[in-house]
Amino acid sequence: MRALTKYKVISENREQKSQRAISRLSKCGYSMQDNINRIEKYYNQRV
Repeated sequence: MRALTKYKVISENREQKSQRAISRLSKCGYSMQDNINRIEKYYNQRV
């Protein structure tokens, strides 16, 4: 049971990180779709 909550926390942290990455990239002037593609590619490599 604890492992499940730990996994939930990890996935929430990952979600927050990707949100921060999106906002950082959009400040640099990238388009939203570029950001999403880049981040999905990045996380697919990690997982």
